[in-house]
Amino acid sequence: MSLAVSPTNSSNINGVCNTPACVESAKDILSFIDFNTHPCDDFYQYTCGAWLKNHAVPDDKGFISVIVDLQDRNFDQLIQALESPYESMLESAGGLPADFGSNEREVDKAIFGKLQDYYKACMNTQAIDTLGPTPIYPYLAKIYAAAKTDERGVTDLLIESLQQGVQPLVSVSIDADDKNPEAYVASVMQPKLGLPSKDYYNQPSTLDTYRDGLTQVLTSVLGQNNTEPLRAQKAREAGIELMDEPSIAAMVRRVVDFETKLANLSASKVDTQDPLAMYNMLQLDDIQKRFPLMDWRRFLSAFANPVVPQQMIVSTQSYLGNLTQIIVSGEVSKDLVRDFLLVRIIKGWAYALDSQTYTTYKTMQNKISSGSTAIKKRTQECIEDTNESFGQLVARYFALINQQATAEWREKANDYLTLLQEIWLNRLASNDWLDKETRAKAIEKVNKITHDVGYSIKTPDTRLPSSLKEYYAGVQIHPNTFFENEHSLIQNELNRDWKKLGNKVNKEEWLMNPAEVNAYYTRTFNKMVVLSGILRPPFYNHTNPAYLNFGSIGTIIGHELSHAFDNTGRLYDGDGKMVQWWTNKTEQEFSEKEQCFISQYSNFTVTGPDNQSIHVNGKMTLAENLADNGGVAAAYDAFLQTWNGGLLSKEKPEHVQLPGVNMTAEQLFFINFGRTWCKNARPVEAARQVYTDVHSPDKVRVNAVAQNSVEFAKAFQCPANSPMNPSKKCKIW
Repeated sequence: MSLAVSPTNSSNINGVCNTPACVESAKDILSFIDFNTHPCDDFYQYTCGAWLKNHAVPDDKGFISVIVDLQDRNFDQLIQALESPYESMLESAGGLPADFGSNEREVDKAIFGKLQDYYKACMNTQAIDTLGPTPIYPYLAKIYAAAKTDERGVTDLLIESLQQGVQPLVSVSIDADDKNPEAYVASVMQPKLGLPSKDYYNQPSTLDTYRDGLTQVLTSVLGQNNTEPLRAQKAREAGIELMDEPSIAAMVRRVVDFETKLANLSASKVDTQDPLAMYNMLQLDDIQKRFPLMDWRRFLSAFANPVVPQQMIVSTQSYLGNLTQIIVSGEVSKDLVRDFLLVRIIKGWAYALDSQTYTTYKTMQNKISSGSTAIKKRTQECIEDTNESFGQLVARYFALINQQATAEWREKANDYLTLLQEIWLNRLASNDWLDKETRAKAIEKVNKITHDVGYSIKTPDTRLPSSLKEYYAGVQIHPNTFFENEHSLIQNELNRDWKKLGNKVNKEEWLMNPAEVNAYYTRTFNKMVVLSGILRPPFYNHTNPAYLNFGSIGTIIGHELSHAFDNTGRLYDGDGKMVQWWTNKTEQEFSEKEQCFISQYSNFTVTGPDNQSIHVNGKMTLAENLADNGGVAAAYDAFLQTWNGGLLSKEKPEHVQLPGVNMTAEQLFFINFGRTWCKNARPVEAARQVYTDVHSPDKVRVNAVAQNSVEFAKAFQCPANSPMNPSKKCKIW
């Protein structure tokens, strides 16, 4: 097998690497490539073609990808661990450190048991089905009661809705203040919609599916045809009335019409991505005068007591103003608001109810969002829920069973973050369009970037069971009460979030769960984190040649670092504060350069349902597109630095050829980047991504970066003006 073009000769090759890791990597790479496609014609198809052919989308998924494949493997490991006794799990992980105290070991066994109890409760469908939908009845009764307490306004309704973890009318959150990132602030903005985006409310067939699905879900929960003794008894005890199907269908029609109105009032995804436009700090008294939708002080006191904020950020003022108008004027009745909340609460909690309700809900979701034709396995659902609910606790055992729980492992992975940060400094120093003043501030910002890798070692300290025990102390878990377990988790999360008000921002807090295949950058923390879930093959293997690691995990690290200087990240300084630190001249030059990317990406299309051609939104995806391009460029520089004698910390990379792979290191760098994003998606899922995801579709992510990269064209000797080597190239970083 050979490349479809003649490879260039790389310098400094030191023979062939025949280690098990290199042999496996060579085999893996060759299994991805479509050798019938020229890389200069369609690099994504070249890099991923064979993989795409051999990886059909499973019936229970909307898409399959390299990332999903690794996430599934991560979760399979965790399932095996949770379904094993504690001692067996430890044995498979190689045991605990020799200096681990007996008290910590006992605590470790107890918290592992708590994790197992949660997973078992989710898996215990017999106990869940015995109760049917009745666990939700007392909570629905609270909504009915709240609707009767206010003569006018919806304060108690919104308080009770948030108590149940659902915010379908307005969304209030606690975050670091963009202009004072050491302090927490309460923010209010438009909520997430019931459908994936506002675009879906303009699709009549989708609305039909949505109405039909909601009617079936509500019938499963509240229908009179489900009046076996237990349901009838629990409904009477809760004080709620079951309904006939025509009444349910009429209720759903009213609710979906109202939700459609809310969608039309909502700002676009592009608008909500602008942090300057979204930052509107208002005094509480002013909010009450301008948006008398409810008693804001009473609402906040229900959660923030005793520290009730005297000001809030109102992000989507137009939405909130229009919502206030239609409710205060009586155009929308309080009964309709009540019914809307009831429907969205049932929809939000359907996953935790009996099999009939759960299956009906998931079937509706699949038709609308993913196009999948089967319900995912219960083990998959439950391990996802376990990770979502106990992410930091899951991280401990994931690290143990993958031998990631050592200082040496963290140090090796951290070397890549450190080197990429140094590369960014070098690239800024040689940048030809930043003026002196802006460049100095940019360099200062990079020097202030902090980073973490793997899992949390502070709040909580994943290495210490006692720290994890304290972190989850507020959660009560029982092995036979899944719904109540979920409610306990919601209450714990609400309490944790609202207690932040009045305290200094904890920049050691992790914002993603470590076992996930991901990484992130936080603007207000000026911090990058790479999760342990992604630090595994094919993304990372410290025994692989450096060019492979830089092509995969290196480009991902570079991507996250680049977010510090994308169209939104650039608005924040080195301390995470949103402030103007660009000169007018340099800012104007950035704006002109970003237009190139917006135009380029907007010309790409994907195929949706019924062969519909849907254009990528180059403006909505701009930040991620800039990060993709900047990340690959920085990672390639890092690869060249190690190639030319620069060293990773305490480790000299081996520049060796993979066995049986007739490709240069430069080509393999780009191939490993490209195959990171191999993905097969159903048309329904492809459309959902274009409408909702701030990332470009995976094929676009690969090919657009290739088109903009001079280094790519050189590595593959692409002729001028070939599809992957256009004369016009977009570049900022």
